[in-house]
Amino acid sequence: MHIEGVTAGVPIIDLDVAPPSDVAEPRSRLAVLRPFLLIGGLGLALALGAAAPPANVLRPILSAEGTAAAAFVLGPDSLYTAQYGNNPNSEAAVRGYDLTNGTLRWAVAVRQNVQNLEIDPRSRVLMARSGTEPKITFLDSGSGATLWHVEAPNTSVVRLAGGAVLMRADLTGTETSLRLADARTGREIWAHTVDAAAELGPDDLYGDTPSRIVAIAATGEVTVLRWADGVVLSKGNLPVRLPVQADYNLGVSDYIGVSTVGDRVYVSRRENGQASMTAFSTVPLVQLWRAERGPVGSVFDCAAVLCVADTHFVSGVDPMNGAVRWTATEFSSAERYDASHLFAYDQREMPESAVLDSATGKVLQRLGQTVRVGELLLRTDTVIRGRAWVAVVDPADGATHTVGSVGTGAPYGCEVRDAYLACPTTAGPTIVWRVP
Repeated sequence: MHIEGVTAGVPIIDLDVAPPSDVAEPRSRLAVLRPFLLIGGLGLALALGAAAPPANVLRPILSAEGTAAAAFVLGPDSLYTAQYGNNPNSEAAVRGYDLTNGTLRWAVAVRQNVQNLEIDPRSRVLMARSGTEPKITFLDSGSGATLWHVEAPNTSVVRLAGGAVLMRADLTGTETSLRLADARTGREIWAHTVDAAAELGPDDLYGDTPSRIVAIAATGEVTVLRWADGVVLSKGNLPVRLPVQADYNLGVSDYIGVSTVGDRVYVSRRENGQASMTAFSTVPLVQLWRAERGPVGSVFDCAAVLCVADTHFVSGVDPMNGAVRWTATEFSSAERYDASHLFAYDQREMPESAVLDSATGKVLQRLGQTVRVGELLLRTDTVIRGRAWVAVVDPADGATHTVGSVGTGAPYGCEVRDAYLACPTTAGPTIVWRVP
């Protein structure tokens, strides 16, 4: 997670131009989904799969009835959707579908608009959040029954995971309350007040099994709490003051950003033309190193290196000392793909992606207009509007194969869980496919 003086670039695929509908997808081969080991040594096999799979390889198993969903989420064996009710501002229809047989399990009316759904399989709790008001309803995922409800000013949910829900409430301009509650009952487990939080991390906090919370205040005050019981693991102060006024001309302007990556906090800054990056451990909060004259921007875990991205280019930085290992000037963002490879987007108006070598930044495979969704790659069809091609890895040989196509004009809005792929479709309903 990061705090910065600019807004990070988000790739958007523009599908407004409709190509002729009678032109078929070229019989080319889809790019690599996952790098793998070659027999006899380490290498990246840029395996290509057939572009014309059998029609039943990617199998649709459910089409959620009604109009387009305002929100949806996949559970281990269920699809949950939310749609606007008769009055979009005061109610929503929430439904649970069984993915094993494609049937509707339950349908309930929730007395709030719902634009976000989240599921915690451990506690069997479905959380429905409003997009415009501080209204949050917690439902039993098996029946749709309301378990409890939150409606308090300046209150939001940070994370629902592991049978608990972390909420924050901004009390004043100088204080933030963090509270962990039981996901099924709302019973308070612990509460802690910290300096007004400008950022909460690390990325682990937003995973399935959070272990700690790093709260960074606008004053630079850092408080590290244990997720399970709220015990303070460490406290300290960074030499920063946040937030700063946003300036989108990052290439020449003064800048300061804070990123929490794993068990470290990185401060990236430019003052009077002088750039630096400083690394701190979180427990205890101690400076580890400081590097001068390097790249400035948001810091991310990129396997063998740290990625520093400023929306104009991406650099790979040594996590041990901040030394710059490589710079990829054509890419605006990159993320960890596996232990040695990155998935990156370039700077085109309609961004294209590529697989990079983490250690060198070298482009290993260009993927075109492809979006990564979990373990799948969804490539936008550049000829037929509203279609995306789906690739999977063959576990037998590690090669990638195109397993079919889905009728979505927004592959970045799809979701994957286990062997299920759910997408909003151009026709309206949310459809779930079973991926081989």
